[in-house]
Amino acid sequence: MTNTLWPATVMVPVRRPPVLIPTVYVTGPLPVPLFPLLTRIHDALAVAFQPQSGALAVTVRLLPVAPAAATETLLGLTAKEQVTPD
Repeated sequence: MTNTLWPATVMVPVRRPPVLIPTVYVTGPLPVPLFPLLTRIHDALAVAFQPQSGALAVTVRLLPVAPAAATETLLGLTAKEQVTPD
């Protein structure tokens, strides 16, 4: 048996008014749209013509060979170096 000399503690939350209250703005639609439905950026043709010089042509050759050695990376940094042919 426990003998209680003091009454039980009662906690009552005390609410304070908020420091910052929400701000409400009333807005409505404008009679005329602020921006037009279609905006033209440049006065140019819809399809651009960009010719390229034949001197800048690049040829890519794919060689069907296996890699020199198998590589496996489990953890850490990896780096790849691209070598240009002399």
